[in-house]
Amino acid sequence: MSRPRRALPLRVLLSLFAATTVVYVTIVAAQLIRTIVPLAQDLRGRSRDLLDDHDRVSASLVALHEARRQLARLAPPLVPGAEPLPDRDRLRDSLLALLDRSASMRASIDRADVPLEMRLLLADAVGAEAAIAVTLLEAERAIAVNQPQAAVVAFRASGILSDSARSLLSRAQRVAIAHTLERQEGLAAELTELERFSLAFALLGTVLLVIGVWIARTRVYLPVQAMARAVQRVSSGDLDADVRVTHDDELGQLGQHLNEMTAVLRERAADETRRRENLTERFGRILDSSASAICVFDGTSLQVVLANRGASEIFGCSADALRQRRLSDLLGGLSPERLEALLSELQGPEAPRVLLTTWLTRADGRLRAAEVALQASRDEDASVIVLVAEDAAAREQMRDFDARLREFALEHERAIGRGDVVGTMRLLTAFVCDTLDADRCGVWRVGGGGAEAVAVFDAVSGAHRDDLPLDAGSDGPETYRCAIRVGGRETAMLAVRRDSRAFSMDERSFVGAVADLAVRTFEAAARSTLEQALARAHRMDSIGQLAGGVAHDFNNLLTAILGNLEASRAGLERGSELDVALGEAEHAALRAADLTRQLLTFARQQVVETRAVRVESRVSDAEAMLRRLVGPERALRLALEPPVGSVRLGSGQLEQILVNLVVNARDATPAGGAIDIEARRRTLSEAELVQFPGLQAGEHVELVVRDTGVGMDQATLERVFEPFFTTKGVGAGTGLGLAVCYGIVRNAGGVISATSTPGAGTTFRILLPSTPERDSPRPGSATTAETRGVTVLVAEDEPAIRALVSRMLAARGFRVLTAADGDEALGVASREPGPIELLVTDVVMPRLGGVELARGLRAIRPDVRILFMSGYAATAPIEDGEFGDAAFLAKPFNTQELLRRVQELLRGDTESARATPH
Repeated sequence: MSRPRRALPLRVLLSLFAATTVVYVTIVAAQLIRTIVPLAQDLRGRSRDLLDDHDRVSASLVALHEARRQLARLAPPLVPGAEPLPDRDRLRDSLLALLDRSASMRASIDRADVPLEMRLLLADAVGAEAAIAVTLLEAERAIAVNQPQAAVVAFRASGILSDSARSLLSRAQRVAIAHTLERQEGLAAELTELERFSLAFALLGTVLLVIGVWIARTRVYLPVQAMARAVQRVSSGDLDADVRVTHDDELGQLGQHLNEMTAVLRERAADETRRRENLTERFGRILDSSASAICVFDGTSLQVVLANRGASEIFGCSADALRQRRLSDLLGGLSPERLEALLSELQGPEAPRVLLTTWLTRADGRLRAAEVALQASRDEDASVIVLVAEDAAAREQMRDFDARLREFALEHERAIGRGDVVGTMRLLTAFVCDTLDADRCGVWRVGGGGAEAVAVFDAVSGAHRDDLPLDAGSDGPETYRCAIRVGGRETAMLAVRRDSRAFSMDERSFVGAVADLAVRTFEAAARSTLEQALARAHRMDSIGQLAGGVAHDFNNLLTAILGNLEASRAGLERGSELDVALGEAEHAALRAADLTRQLLTFARQQVVETRAVRVESRVSDAEAMLRRLVGPERALRLALEPPVGSVRLGSGQLEQILVNLVVNARDATPAGGAIDIEARRRTLSEAELVQFPGLQAGEHVELVVRDTGVGMDQATLERVFEPFFTTKGVGAGTGLGLAVCYGIVRNAGGVISATSTPGAGTTFRILLPSTPERDSPRPGSATTAETRGVTVLVAEDEPAIRALVSRMLAARGFRVLTAADGDEALGVASREPGPIELLVTDVVMPRLGGVELARGLRAIRPDVRILFMSGYAATAPIEDGEFGDAAFLAKPFNTQELLRRVQELLRGDTESARATPH
């Protein structure tokens, strides 16, 4: 299935589409409002202004015309038969009002938002109106003074002006109409532009609608339809239905989840099918390997449709030949009437199981007595009859096998129980040859180095020949093999050979029962070996406890001896006879201290002070010693990749690891070879921590020791670090070397692993956390600090050591308080009014030990600093959480070591003063 392409989520896509639609509608509405409404309002306002100005001027002209007509009535000679005269004063007021109105209209026309040409024409028309009003006033005065000729001239002038005003007003009206038409044409042009804009937006709206329909179809409708079809197919039992996912949106993710669900259902169905097929195949193998003869007959034709290997043996023909025979052909001991009655009984409604003893007809025509069981089985598809037959003679033979094996087990029960593998296997192989009339029977241990004979009985010569190899060929008709498994692993092989005939199923079952009996012997031997190893471990532990106790007491004596020797030599002249003698005594005491440390190492109770160890220099320094260990027959090759770095180990522990691994490699190359030692810096990433559980990512030092020796098989490799496990001969090794290496590495926070191939050598790989290098302080360098007046409480049950420590501290200006045990020390501390800066205490003391004393003193004096002394690591349970700021001093020690630790504690340099016991 192709990977779906990246796509926007549906909610984002629909949100964008909705936003686009809103923007579209907003733009259309804004365009309509911006274009049509202002244009219409502007056209209406301008037209109204034009009409208002025109109407006002026209009304003025009408009023002037009416005034002229009334004024003409005032001159009877000019106008015979005139109506009654109007009021002259009123007429004059009207003309004056028209003059004022003309003046105001002139100002309003100047301010009107009309075309300039129209304003000019209207202004001229208003001026003509004013002139008409003036001439009419003149005519009125002329009439009043009885000057008819002047009135006629004025009337004629007003008529001319009136015609001119009407002409100007008509022209202004034409200008207004032209301007209105021009604005209408502009509006029409704007509307045409708006029409094109509307067409474009209509097209855009259509495109958006098409896009929306396409999105709804391709991103919603079609995926939902495909998922609906897939769900319908899955619900109908078609687990091959998959949804084609083209986008990774919400519906695409839903389709992927549906595909994953279908894949899970498909995998489960496949697992169920495989399980059923395996069960059917396994059941078929069980039927085929059964010693009983099993035949399945068709319920209608009564012809064989299925037969196992046991049926082929009991009837003396192949399974294909058996399929050509009928039930009546095989049951030769039954008459046709009896067989018909049995078939009627089997095909009844209850379908019972019929048991009978009869004769079976073999392929060669001979009859063979058998115990037969017949069972009918019916279902919707077919009806079958199952025949299970057991050879009566074979059953009797199997009973005889069981009886003889039971008798053998009872007779040799003690040998089997105590794990005498060789003796019991000799008896067992002879017993098998005698029981099965075999030519040879043997038991061979199997492992990475091949097969090693334990006991092989040769019936032809009637003697045991342990030099005979296990046949390398596969099981044939003359040889039958059966594995002997101890603890779930194949430990040995039982092989029986007979040239006369093949082994029957019953005989094979008998060999399997013999192998089970051999397993009991091997398990008893393994149990006996473990019991011996446990007893040896208890014995070694007892010796270690004794050695540790002796070393502890001896260290106390050596501490006093070395301290007093040092004090005695301090006042002597260097090189004098007495100084030389005391120096020899001191040298002997130091050698005795080395012996006690070796004794504690043997007892695994030594005190180890960890420090930064430069791997590169230590390996190079140990090269000469390692070459002497491996000898000239083997090549020792060093490959160091500087800078290798430093690790935190105890003194001599790195050399101890190298010696153990190199000696192990030397013993694995008895015929010579090469031993490689590699050291490098290695940075572990988070991904690599899966291969090295227990480590943390960061800088590490990798140490590799590789040989080209005999190698180890997987079973040996799995136990290589177990204590007391060794592949060497008796007395050649204790099996503790690699266990000690494992303990050192694990205590240092690292890992050690081994890989090996038989015949191709072994590789040990060590990874230790890298630590920054730090120079150890020189002895005596801390004695320059001011110590006079500092109170120290010394608790030591050994009087000589108590006196020695007190003397050493007092000589450097300390104020020393002493106590013989913890209880006495607490009493001294409670009575002391002043401060106690330091507690120097032995760990092992009667009544109250050093650790309990430290807890009690810290309860009443929380600021006191603590220095533990001991030469017995098992009695120094100093935990980092409780006494993380305490220091440890291993016995024996000299004055400089004691003073250095005391000064470092008083300075607060706890890291330098501490020594971690391991």
